[in-house]
Amino acid sequence: MNEGLKDKGLKRAIKEQPQFRLSTNFTFRTMQKVEEAARLHEKKIEQRTLWATIIASLLLLASGIAEIGRASCRERV
Repeated sequence: MNEGLKDKGLKRAIKEQPQFRLSTNFTFRTMQKVEEAARLHEKKIEQRTLWATIIASLLLLASGIAEIGRASCRERV
């Protein structure tokens, strides 16, 4: 009998709760936010790649210049 009262009490409490409704464009706005987050992430990755490429190019250029400098010093001797 106690189980029956619990069930009735739970059912009544659920019925008395206010209905929660999502806005009609909830899915659209959520997808916009997800797409914007994906774009920002992609842009961040592209910037990291660009900086890594620039740094690698500068290091290669510096090592090439250093090698040319060493070669010219050897020729003088």
